[in-house]
Amino acid sequence: MTSDGGWSDLKEMLPVGMLVTGEVVDVRSFGVIFRIAEYPDVVAVADTISILWRGDIALREKWPTKGDVLAASIVGHTEHNRQIKLRLHCDGLPDQ
Repeated sequence: MTSDGGWSDLKEMLPVGMLVTGEVVDVRSFGVIFRIAEYPDVVAVADTISILWRGDIALREKWPTKGDVLAASIVGHTEHNRQIKLRLHCDGLPDQ
């Protein structure tokens, strides 16, 4: 999203706390790049400390790989680069 209105609309459509599913499109040293299924034009990022396995921060060998389909929670919106921030649940969503 490039316009201020578009970014504001996106934050409203994808509020903090929302649960989403999607596909891992890349894995980098800083975290995972994730495409949200319900919004295929939106790419989000999960920093390394936001990749969970059984409720704890996942060790590198437990990180997802490109093509994996996972559940995630939206944990924030980064204003300076207009990113959606996620917490990935590599072992399924936590109990609600």
